[in-house]
Amino acid sequence: MVLFTPAKRNALPGLPFPGDPERYPTKDDVAEYLEAYARKFALPVMLNTRVTGVRRVGGAFEVRTAREVRRARAVVVATGPFQVSFIPSLAQDLAAEVVQVHSSAYQQPAQLLPGRVVVGSGKSGAQIAAEVARTHEVTLALGRRQPHLPQRLLGRDIFDLLSLLGLFEVRAESWVGRFFRRRDPVIGTDLRHLARSGRVQLMARVTGAEGRTVRSMDGQLAEVDAVVWATGFRPDYRWLDVGVLDAQGRPRHAGGVGTVPGVYFLGLSWQRSRASALLGGVGRDAQALGTQVIHGLARGELLGLEQA
Repeated sequence: MVLFTPAKRNALPGLPFPGDPERYPTKDDVAEYLEAYARKFALPVMLNTRVTGVRRVGGAFEVRTAREVRRARAVVVATGPFQVSFIPSLAQDLAAEVVQVHSSAYQQPAQLLPGRVVVGSGKSGAQIAAEVARTHEVTLALGRRQPHLPQRLLGRDIFDLLSLLGLFEVRAESWVGRFFRRRDPVIGTDLRHLARSGRVQLMARVTGAEGRTVRSMDGQLAEVDAVVWATGFRPDYRWLDVGVLDAQGRPRHAGGVGTVPGVYFLGLSWQRSRASALLGGVGRDAQALGTQVIHGLARGELLGLEQA
């Protein structure tokens, strides 16, 4: 599995992504780049330090970890929106002998028993289905029809063309942004081509299961030996107890500025634009957010980190 943006579009400010700028980096490439970035700028990264709770105490925030407690007048939540793997409850209705794995835990087809595999149809699901189809009988379950864009068009990466059209940086609140948020395309893997080639079978979204059988929303049945749940993630901000979450537990913010003074968010999907949750776009959002923090400092609202 690789990123669907080329290396030249995955750089953080101040350090180009190494290697061929047109290549599509793997997860290991990204991890090595982030480590190199932290070293280059001597960033004070605290590894293996999970934040277990944030609450307001007087005029500051109390940030608790397993190691220590810190106090801050501002908190930037940069955990992104993909914290908890989501697997639908119907998974428990499948027989125990059916191998089930979330896409985040998938590594290779050998994890799955030989036989029939059902895969969800997110961006990662499409790549997984194409790989697993080399060794297994694969059915791809489509949640909803998503437009497809080729990875390259006219010899150029699709994001080069989207950028020329201004679509890569389109603002979230624009009508174009609202359209793409509803119909975010699958880039690269052509599901219809896979189906026409006979490599995979397509079925509608899975809505039920019993034993070794899954049932789609239109009543189609499929026998399975394994399921790859490419069903995405859900945010988990239960540790953020400062009154900035809505009834669904999602951040209330405008462009990353939380509705509670001193609380900020970075790396959210469509925080400001299509690129907000991508390596190549988060730097611009961070710069804009930094301006907001500076303004808060000038108003005497924010910042100043100290060990409790």
